[in-house]
Amino acid sequence: MLKIFYSKILNYILLPQEHLELIPNLKDLNTKKILKFFLIKQWRNAYNFTQRKIVNPKLRSFFIKIESFFKRKSINYTSEHLKKKIDAFKKDEIIFLESIHKRINFDVIVDKISKIEELYSAYESNIFYDKNSRNSNPKMGYIKPEELFKIDEILKLVNDDEIIKLVEEKLGTKAIFDNVWCWWSFRHEDKALGPQNFHRDYNTLNFVKLFVYLTDVNENSGPHIFVKQSANDNFFTDKKRYTDQQIIERYPKKNILKITGKKYTSFLANTFCLHKGLPPRNNDRLLLCILYSSSPSRACPKVPIYNYNDYKINNLLIKNSYLNQMYFN
Repeated sequence: MLKIFYSKILNYILLPQEHLELIPNLKDLNTKKILKFFLIKQWRNAYNFTQRKIVNPKLRSFFIKIESFFKRKSINYTSEHLKKKIDAFKKDEIIFLESIHKRINFDVIVDKISKIEELYSAYESNIFYDKNSRNSNPKMGYIKPEELFKIDEILKLVNDDEIIKLVEEKLGTKAIFDNVWCWWSFRHEDKALGPQNFHRDYNTLNFVKLFVYLTDVNENSGPHIFVKQSANDNFFTDKKRYTDQQIIERYPKKNILKITGKKYTSFLANTFCLHKGLPPRNNDRLLLCILYSSSPSRACPKVPIYNYNDYKINNLLIKNSYLNQMYFN
């Protein structure tokens, strides 16, 4: 009876942005897991609602310190090379990763993702559609996360040692792998859509995102715009979109970064800072984004979905079991 209730109610309780959330299969659940799923979902919703009400940066910083007190602490990494990177990251809220492409085979990632045809039109009609028959010309297309978990190189990227060190030093706690997204931004001449306008992210109180361009990105193919050092600025904290003019009038030009680059350009950023992605005008853009956080966000799985032993890189996943705990048994 409870399983029937679970399968029926999911159709009604998932918000549009949660249609990409990894939901456990009914056959993998028992009564205990179903109850756990719904209890955690309600707790996460309450946490999300509360932390989104805390918009003042100083107040958020205060609650981050309280939250961090109860979290497992990260190791202090003292190498001079890494210390300089961490200091720059903490100052500007963004850092570029120059050599990650030497450790991760991004060609494999792009090849596999490019073959995925089913996409989700977030911020528009909120439906799944076929990439090769875009009759309604959707401007964005998100890939189902379960497809991303079939690609070992993405999980190797999530578990990259240098990235974990940088993230944990920035957060001040051990990090969890919270979520992963990959989406196409298709070229168009219409007005900017949703996150193509300046905004702040409120995934959790304490989080960092990894961005990787999977296509070349120039000024006309949707570069990311990031306002460095804006996380602690108590301006533009309403949960809405802001105009270019508002940002230009408030921040010095040197702090407004337009990030162009060859494919595989990668950077870590605190996206509580103001940011947006420009609408691509000439070429489609493919972007991979990974969320690391101290506490799980609303979209993070409520119960683990996958088994370590089903992956060739299971030793790496087990080595970082704290990081991967939300997804893997």
